[in-house]
Amino acid sequence: MSVFLAALVAVLLPWIATALWLRRSGSGGEPLGWPIALGYGYFLGLFLTVLLLRIWDSLGLGLNVVLTLSTWFFLVGVWILWSYRRRGRSALASQGSVPGFASGWQRWVWYGLAALIALRLGVLGAEVLWRPLTPWDAWTVWALRAELWAYAGTLVPFVPRAEWLASEVTGAYTIDAHHYPKTVSLIPAWIALVSGVWIDGLALLPWLGAVVALLLGLYGQVKRFGGTPWEAMLVAYVVVSLPMLGVHTALAGYADLWLAAAIGLGGVALWSWWQRREGIQGLLAGAMLLALPTLKVEGWVWLVPLLGGLVLAWVRPLYVLLAAAFLATGVLAWGQVTGEGAAGFAVHGWSLWLDQISIPGLIAVQLAYEPEVWKALVQALFVFGSWHLLWFVLLPVLTYGAVRAGRDAVLRIPVYTLFVALLLMGFLFTFTDASQWAVSFTSVNRLLLHFVPLSVFAAWWILRVGCRS
Repeated sequence: MSVFLAALVAVLLPWIATALWLRRSGSGGEPLGWPIALGYGYFLGLFLTVLLLRIWDSLGLGLNVVLTLSTWFFLVGVWILWSYRRRGRSALASQGSVPGFASGWQRWVWYGLAALIALRLGVLGAEVLWRPLTPWDAWTVWALRAELWAYAGTLVPFVPRAEWLASEVTGAYTIDAHHYPKTVSLIPAWIALVSGVWIDGLALLPWLGAVVALLLGLYGQVKRFGGTPWEAMLVAYVVVSLPMLGVHTALAGYADLWLAAAIGLGGVALWSWWQRREGIQGLLAGAMLLALPTLKVEGWVWLVPLLGGLVLAWVRPLYVLLAAAFLATGVLAWGQVTGEGAAGFAVHGWSLWLDQISIPGLIAVQLAYEPEVWKALVQALFVFGSWHLLWFVLLPVLTYGAVRAGRDAVLRIPVYTLFVALLLMGFLFTFTDASQWAVSFTSVNRLLLHFVPLSVFAAWWILRVGCRS
């Protein structure tokens, strides 16, 4: 088997196996559409592959390729036998009707957008295959660990520099980001393990697949929410046409694209479950949201707006504000009782003060107002070329959605979710030492990217509800 074919097997086998099972897991006897099954199946398949590799390694078997491939072949075989027993050969065929086009112009718009998306993906694919690994975070953190683990065949530990210098134990390595989650590094490591060699273009193929799967998932969800085929294709085109998303695909190796896809698809599935109570959508949402902390450290932080929007949609915001005021009063009372004063508290490594917040293993920031950040944010959103005209359209649409949410309860969850996300980002960029990331333009666009696919879907949803009423 050639190296390229081996890499394709490593990507396609978990994808196909998971998509086949998802396809048959729709609600009320209706199969899940192929776009949703393929979109979510790609990410869940790779996440499960990473989980299997970590299980084998914890059992002392190393990053066992044979056991992992055998597991996926077994699942495909079980699906085939189960399908033939239940439905016969027709179970392998596409089920359900495909919605047509209301008029001829919609069909041509769909074809035109599909052609543009295919062209865009072709160019990005060439970049991924031909361009060497970018010598930034992808080169110093994510791919560095991946290549080492692939050649070592086991999860060689990375430790803090001081511990590495003081330790007499051999076999450990050190980098500044030694504490980063392992999933994003294990994905290209899996490709290299199956291929038997590390080649940048092949090891980073999953980044191209991630974009394809993200577009498929969004396309399927738009149609499941009642959108027409051309509307679904338009949402996919808007997402894939964004320069910042293209950069994180062509310069593959960063974790931000995976976080954006998990938040986008997980958030949409959560909204679908909240609206229709479809069990499969709840499971998809739960799986994608559980993956967030395994992708990047801030994955824990981004659970706040996703789950916070759900809470606000269920509970009146006034009650949430009262609960927040009660919590703040409790914090101040704790400070008085423990003698820490009214400035904050500290317990078991957790601390909240007027000048800093610290949560062990998650966040440690100094609190201080940075006025220069607003100029940087305006430039990043409206002046520089990272987003085309996205924010000129997105912010007015979200504002319109906030006004409509008072009358249309269905819009509350997207509006509240994105409101909390923007509030949280505004706080991080304005009142913490993370403001340096915005002023220097090093991370501001990367953090915004995490919520952009979800925001584009929300904008379409708001406009559709507004046009129907």
